[in-house]
Amino acid sequence: MREDRPNGLWIIQLIPAFEITTTDISSVPTSGKGIYRYLDNRGEVIYIGEGSIKERYYQPERREWHVSEIGYSIVNDQTERKRYESFWLDHHKKQHQHLPTYNKVSGIKVVEC
Repeated sequence: MREDRPNGLWIIQLIPAFEITTTDISSVPTSGKGIYRYLDNRGEVIYIGEGSIKERYYQPERREWHVSEIGYSIVNDQTERKRYESFWLDHHKKQHQHLPTYNKVSGIKVVEC
């Protein structure tokens, strides 16, 4: 929770929203697991994923992706990671009518109660 001082309002984040950003993968904790998104040099989201943030970054097929920035949220629970990955993939698809460039499939279908 943080205060928006000019307006005197409090801001509360209810879901993980890639609130940590970096241009340097070495600043990501080695044990960090969560949801993450890659942005290119134009600020376009090119991939949304979940899992070990640093480990996934170094996968061979990602070397050619030209990632300029990584946004991530630490989420330790695997079920929650998959749920939020799906949420953000669906959100991106609704806004842009397509998945990010390197996402081939949407996330899991989440049944809301």
